[in-house]
Amino acid sequence: TAQLRHFRPDFQIVDLRGNLNTRFRKYEEADWDGMVLAAAGVERLGWGNRIAERIDSEIMLPAVGQGSFGIMCREDDRHILEKIARINHRPSQLATIAERALLRTLEG
Repeated sequence: TAQLRHFRPDFQIVDLRGNLNTRFRKYEEADWDGMVLAAAGVERLGWGNRIAERIDSEIMLPAVGQGSFGIMCREDDRHILEKIARINHRPSQLATIAERALLRTLEG
């Protein structure tokens, strides 16, 4: 929310919990001017037509690690570790590590 507050200090930001169905229901019942959600989830439900505007990444960066995923396995399972190594994308891994380090630094 810090990025959004910086861009639009006049916004009153409210914490909104629940799945997308719940969030849209709360929005429709409330006296709000808008709601900020991840477009991917809205589109996945076939509600892309409800998106009025997309926020450019120059205004609001995506959350740390967006687009990456983690895989856990036993540390001594060489077979699985070899399979994981084959699908790892090193530049993406390094970008995610850097993003997480920056977040730790900013949050103290």
